[in-house]
Amino acid sequence: TTRMHRILCYGDSLTAGTSGFNEEYPYAPYLEAKLRETRGDNVMVRYRGLPGWTTEHMVEDLDGERTGLRSALRKDLSLVILLAGTNDMGYGKSADEITANLKLLHNVCLDYGVPKTLAIGIPPSGYQSQNEAAAALASTVSANLEALEEDPRVTFVPFPFEYERDGDNWYPDGLHFSKTGYKLLGESLAPAVEKILNSLDAQQDS
Repeated sequence: TTRMHRILCYGDSLTAGTSGFNEEYPYAPYLEAKLRETRGDNVMVRYRGLPGWTTEHMVEDLDGERTGLRSALRKDLSLVILLAGTNDMGYGKSADEITANLKLLHNVCLDYGVPKTLAIGIPPSGYQSQNEAAAALASTVSANLEALEEDPRVTFVPFPFEYERDGDNWYPDGLHFSKTGYKLLGESLAPAVEKILNSLDAQQDS
């Protein structure tokens, strides 16, 4: 029998699925639907998305009842997916500061006993397409996140699609995604998540 896997997606507005006026299309349900094609009902994906939050906010609020990462963790989670850091760039934070906060968020999950975490690279944006320093900062943070894979419990996935002005996957603000974009994000993550869940299944069977 396939065991039940519970997944938590944690992050900012890109996890909340912010798109346009009062519209939200979180990627978590799209990821869940994709995983259920192979796993049936034995997988559940929940999310906690905090529009406007920086990684610094997330670190300061670890135990916040409705917002904190630690308060969202449960003993039966198989995986936590973290997508954050975009807002920090707007506040002029350095790559080292953003990386340190993200690393701490991953460690909070691992220390709690969550067996695996997934780090998503910093998404591109309209701002980065216009601003070389911002683009360089994003790529440095993503490279630092990839280095977290030194811990075998952490998996890194580069952000799955490019920025395209007026593109189908983007909301006109150049920062958030359209419904199509959130769906693509969720579905694009499925192969990496499937691989992680398979490895957990194999560990349990051995």
